Amino acid sequence: MKPPNSGAGAGPLGVGGRIAAVGVSLAAGLILMEGMTRVIYSRHLDFQIEMSRYASTIKQPSADPRMTHEHTPNSRATLMGVPVAINSLGFRNGEITVATPPNTFRVVLVGDSLTFGWGVRAEECFAPLLERRLNDEMHRRGSTTGVQVVNTGIGNYNTAQELALFENKARPLKADLVILNYFINDAEPTPTKRLPYVVSYSYLAMWMWGRVDTLSRMAGPVADYRTYYSDLYVDGREGFAATREALAGFGRWSSTDGFRLIVAILPELHSVAPAYQFTAVHDKVRAAALAGGATTVADLVPFFAGEQPESLWVSPDDAHPNAKGHAIIARGLFEHLSTTGELDRIAGQAPGGAQ
Repeated sequence: MKPPNSGAGAGPLGVGGRIAAVGVSLAAGLILMEGMTRVIYSRHLDFQIEMSRYASTIKQPSADPRMTHEHTPNSRATLMGVPVAINSLGFRNGEITVATPPNTFRVVLVGDSLTFGWGVRAEECFAPLLERRLNDEMHRRGSTTGVQVVNTGIGNYNTAQELALFENKARPLKADLVILNYFINDAEPTPTKRLPYVVSYSYLAMWMWGRVDTLSRMAGPVADYRTYYSDLYVDGREGFAATREALAGFGRWSSTDGFRLIVAILPELHSVAPAYQFTAVHDKVRAAALAGGATTVADLVPFFAGEQPESLWVSPDDAHPNAKGHAIIARGLFEHLSTTGELDRIAGQAPGGAQ
């Protein structure tokens, strides 16, 4: 009788063979899951996957660590089902020259993914909508001044990063008017982690990375997004302290360069007036903006009053404003410019006054 096998070579494959078989099985499983993920999310847009694709296809690390990342000039992608094109200066904007064109009043919009226009076509963003309204108004008034609105928004930025972007990329544009668009998560601390290399190529990795990123942002005893956002503004929090400093930085540049500074507070679209959930937060931001040197503050919450929140979203799981939301933002900014006398200044001021 042949004795049973024993020792390191036990079994028909041996230990090494078994490890190899497990590795092959794991690889096959991952390949299968990757394929399934690609099929599923080719038909259903997922916010986390699309944001990861945005980071891997449109963004690049910045030489200024305060910015952490910026847009890759002349890059292209389709994100959330819409084409995204970045110009040679790194903005989601048509091509422009650094020097202001003759007889043109230049408005520079600074902000995050809402200003960038996440999930909407370029022509649906509130930047070109506002530009169109302003030029129509100048024509109606018989003014020969043209208005150019430049969109410098970059997704996943906070106010501190936006200040660094302004100093590096937008200040050379010599704006006559700067509109800093503020969203409630702009008081988050500047992130330090970078996108893992594998996320650039794998939908499965994108999906997993997005969930881990969300959980890490909301780590700790946080009940829900309402508590998370409100807690960002508790006195002494690092993120809001950096926000105050950044707002003051914009105010100093306004004084130095001579442009007027408007801080526009965009609503968090899970609720609308008259039952808006973050009025106290907006009050804190308004006070910080004015203390930092803003010329005026435009709180856009009233312009969304009575709307059904979900009708303003890019998708059922993504509360970024859709085309309808962008149209309301453009209207709100235009009306603020009108009621504060900015339209009169645009029509009557010699273009390039900040230069």
